[in-house]
Amino acid sequence: MKRFSIAALLFLLLPAAPGLAGEFPRDDQQVYLFLAGQGWKDFSLVDGSAVTDDKGYAGGIGWEGQFEGDGYRGYWRPRLQGYMGRSNYKEKTVSGDIDSKSSLSGMSAELDYLYRIPVTQSFALEPVLGMAIRMDRRVIGAGSAGSTADNTFILRGRYREERRGFMARIGLRGTIGELGGPGDERTLDEFSARHLYVEGGLLVPAYMEYQGGINQNRIRTKYYPGAYFEASGRIGRWQPAVYYETIKYDYTGAKQAQSDVLGFRLGMRF
Repeated sequence: MKRFSIAALLFLLLPAAPGLAGEFPRDDQQVYLFLAGQGWKDFSLVDGSAVTDDKGYAGGIGWEGQFEGDGYRGYWRPRLQGYMGRSNYKEKTVSGDIDSKSSLSGMSAELDYLYRIPVTQSFALEPVLGMAIRMDRRVIGAGSAGSTADNTFILRGRYREERRGFMARIGLRGTIGELGGPGDERTLDEFSARHLYVEGGLLVPAYMEYQGGINQNRIRTKYYPGAYFEASGRIGRWQPAVYYETIKYDYTGAKQAQSDVLGFRLGMRF
């Protein structure tokens, strides 16, 4: 976890390297709060049925900025956030369902490069190419199922799961609103106070590592291309957004899993 934390910080400093970015525009920073519903399921490789079902929420705080890149049209968009949450965990066994609670904590770091292609004076398309580092830890509480009367009692102890991953982000963003132009030095208050952004794309696997279970086994995990979608709007200094993300994992032939996140974010630009 420590190695990935250091990598995440260095990752976000890339746009500040000499010759890579220009002056950082103060008006294009934001701090935001977010709350998301999270779902996690593990599936059996035998019949494809869900063997665990983990549903809950996570909330946290984040920062997003923009660095000028290739003149007016190209720019870098770093994002760093941390979160914590709780969920209800259900595991299917031969003796019945084991119900328990789980807690989630983690952080993510993203760095995207966007290139603005004006279509009209109030609409632009922006291809997105980026990278993301994800780290999270889930602690699953103890639980039991069955009964001692018929010798079907199962007691499962508390254990921890950790996931660390690196992925590419490939997408497209549409921007509706006054676009400005090269040399435009207006502040955020003077510039168009209302914009609408719609973005979607793929999360392409690069590396994924899982460590967990009762024995704390470490597994090099592959996962399939996922997808993300985000819609946001700028109203003065406020920027609300809704987003969705889904990723499917494969634990080297042991089992498969799927993660789904649907959330709301509220940022204040300064």
